[in-house]
Amino acid sequence: MKRILSWLYLPTMLLGLWLLLNDSLSFGNIVLGGALALFFGWASQALRPVRARPRKPLVALKLLWRVAVDVFNSNLEVARIIWVGNKKISPGFIKIPIDLKDPHGLAVLSCIVTYTPGT
Repeated sequence: MKRILSWLYLPTMLLGLWLLLNDSLSFGNIVLGGALALFFGWASQALRPVRARPRKPLVALKLLWRVAVDVFNSNLEVARIIWVGNKKISPGFIKIPIDLKDPHGLAVLSCIVTYTPGT
């Protein structure tokens, strides 16, 4: 039973998103959205990595706080560069070796880089 309920999470979210985007609760919309949600939920099972099981949620909260502070500071710095314009910008690439193999950790790192302005 627990496995079925955990599998229905994605189709339920997809159906809800479908109904929100269509802005209609008509019977046809619910049936079509439900069928598409079930199909795409089933089809995407092979694409999902192993289930994430965070062992240290406090560490995740500390990381979230650190990223929020860094993104805020980076926003201020980018705004200062744009408004004042006296800083010399030198774009480039930085190579950082990463030993991380977990797909969830890699996804988190890529999101952090994407969220930070100026990266």
